[in-house]
Amino acid sequence: MRMPRKKPDQEKHAAGDEGPKAEEGQSKGKKRDGASPRSPKAKRQTKGSKEDKKPETLEIGRVFFFYRPKVGVETVSSPDDVQRFHLLLEPDGAESKCRLLQISKKHLPSPTKHENPDKPSNTGIGLKEKAEFPEELKKEFEDYSFISVTKLENTAILPTNGPRPVVFGEYITDPKAKTVLIYGHYDVQPVEPVSAWTSPPFEPTLRDGKLFGRGASDDKGGFLSAVQAVEAIIRGGGLANLNIKVLIEGEEEVLSPYLEEFLATHRELLSADLALSADGSQLSATRPAICLGFRGAVGVEVTLTSLDNDLHSGGYGGAVQNAARAMAQLVTSLHHPENNSVAVEGFYDSVTPPTDADYTDMEAYDNDEQDTLERLWHRPTLEVVGLAGGHLGEGMKTIVPHAATAKLVARLVPGQVPTEIAALIVRHVARQAPPAVNVTAKEAGFAAHPYATRRDDPTLRTVARVLEEMYGTAPQFERSGASIPALAAFRAKLGVDTIPFAFALPTDGAHAPDEHMSLAMFHHARQAYIRLLHELDREAEEAVADAKEEL
Repeated sequence: MRMPRKKPDQEKHAAGDEGPKAEEGQSKGKKRDGASPRSPKAKRQTKGSKEDKKPETLEIGRVFFFYRPKVGVETVSSPDDVQRFHLLLEPDGAESKCRLLQISKKHLPSPTKHENPDKPSNTGIGLKEKAEFPEELKKEFEDYSFISVTKLENTAILPTNGPRPVVFGEYITDPKAKTVLIYGHYDVQPVEPVSAWTSPPFEPTLRDGKLFGRGASDDKGGFLSAVQAVEAIIRGGGLANLNIKVLIEGEEEVLSPYLEEFLATHRELLSADLALSADGSQLSATRPAICLGFRGAVGVEVTLTSLDNDLHSGGYGGAVQNAARAMAQLVTSLHHPENNSVAVEGFYDSVTPPTDADYTDMEAYDNDEQDTLERLWHRPTLEVVGLAGGHLGEGMKTIVPHAATAKLVARLVPGQVPTEIAALIVRHVARQAPPAVNVTAKEAGFAAHPYATRRDDPTLRTVARVLEEMYGTAPQFERSGASIPALAAFRAKLGVDTIPFAFALPTDGAHAPDEHMSLAMFHHARQAYIRLLHELDREAEEAVADAKEEL
């Protein structure tokens, strides 16, 4: 084994207690040879690619994360802290014209075709695709404290076929070097009920060492910690054998419907050898974990109609079909009452059962947890996530409802294909619908493939080693009952496997009121990324040296 080369600042960056200080002190580190900005267009033309042409929007520039201290509210004391939910691209030579990915809730755009104009936006991003910095906001933003200018050489806001673009950046040491792609998302869940929040959800507020706000944990805080780690490494002297690309999307919370197509279009720009997801979590602040898999998902919408209009329940009740009661019968047919298993024919046929290694992972947890973990990690489900029919307002209305709707979501495990499962559910609904109703059932455009990390992935061992160094104990392997669609998409379209490397906590309240991330975990995450990226750089150097020796 070759002795790893020493970097002037590597020990500082790797030291758990010195991470933030080391970052602050390296702002004038020199770039290494081969790390100067390059032209993505020139690179792609050299390879002769016709499929992955240079995006017209790709610009060499700077990415800013920024915040504005609020009078009367305790704010973060250091530029290295994380009171900044906003992301801004300022292209070089663009005459101060900027594109915004987030401003504030009051500046939200008109709802897109995917959003109900009568309901709050689920993005919380104030997005105007391809928009310049709004003139009416320039004065307001003069008061912001602009900080954390990343040193990514090429940055871009790249449109998808959906309403929200992808933000891309890269740091290239050598076009032939190993490349890691870091993934995150900037969209968030709806904030309702707003009354349950202690402070406004889109005004980042620090209380008791925790940053509160929608997206603080899922996933802006997580992704920002990774980006700041990259920035610190570059300022501290950079890497020699590892390229870094970052991608942050805006539709993860709606299962990334346009991401696969985007990845296929920009396959060469996004080419990488491995990927890390900044979206995910640890077991606790003291118990590390590596998530080896996520369930997939698919949605089905069902509508039953029995009449042309609602009718008087006294004049017609008992003589005509009640659509709401028919829907209740239909959703009851989806599960076996004796054990709550899914009653849809063929639903389990393609399920890949847990392996011995999977059972070993579950045995590392308390005995009373293991059955629950198997249900969450390795079994598919079919849930009724929405029901509507008849009068839902205040008071009573004596009617026979003419229509009812149900929204169904199936969580899928390896072996199951979203479109196939949706078709089975639609078939079941058509067969089991009560008499005297018309049935409309269709896939809801809400789908994600399940994902499982390969246990023999060498990066998995590296990640486990870094986590053990950070926490002082080996990480436990786990799976998630939730979905991150990008992971399967990266494998399918880029041919790259992804390992979650994320530091949110189950207690952060993601998707709930008062979502937060502790600044201690934010700093911890940043230091962990610094260690991991340096370790991957060292391993890449050893691989290059070993290859030369074989020659």
